[in-house]
Amino acid sequence: MVEITDTNLSPEGQEYGEDDFQREVEESKQKALRDVEEMKQTDPALAEAIHSRVHAKRDEIDWELGFTNNFHLRLPGAADRELTQRRKAMAENKSPEYLERLRLKERLYEDIDRQIEILGIGDVVREMVNTWKRQDKSDDVFRKHHEALKNLYIALRKLGYKHYPDLVA
Repeated sequence: MVEITDTNLSPEGQEYGEDDFQREVEESKQKALRDVEEMKQTDPALAEAIHSRVHAKRDEIDWELGFTNNFHLRLPGAADRELTQRRKAMAENKSPEYLERLRLKERLYEDIDRQIEILGIGDVVREMVNTWKRQDKSDDVFRKHHEALKNLYIALRKLGYKHYPDLVA
């Protein structure tokens, strides 16, 4: 479950930009490659399979999409929002902490919606979510619109949201 708290919203997020995003993607890429190298010590066949089938075929867009992981699930109409609405409907006897987490998550969704409007990417977002809902798990639509998704992610980081646990799962 995503844990969003007021303390997660950091003032340094205000300075977050494209260079920071690219740096974090590169750090994520290097960590994944290091993990495969370490895996060679314990399971060389699996390490080679992961490297040849996944890492060796990835281009920069793939690495960016991998870094933003399941960020698209927080978009309007996507699964994370639907789950939050169901949880809210059943939250009658829940603790104040639980209700606060739901409130903070709703605030994240409001910020996402506001940034989508500011960036003028509503049609792109709807296309991505509808494609995913049709069970089309290919990355084609995400690759086509990765710049819009990246710009939305960066805008939210500028607001102070953290990569994890706020924006990715």
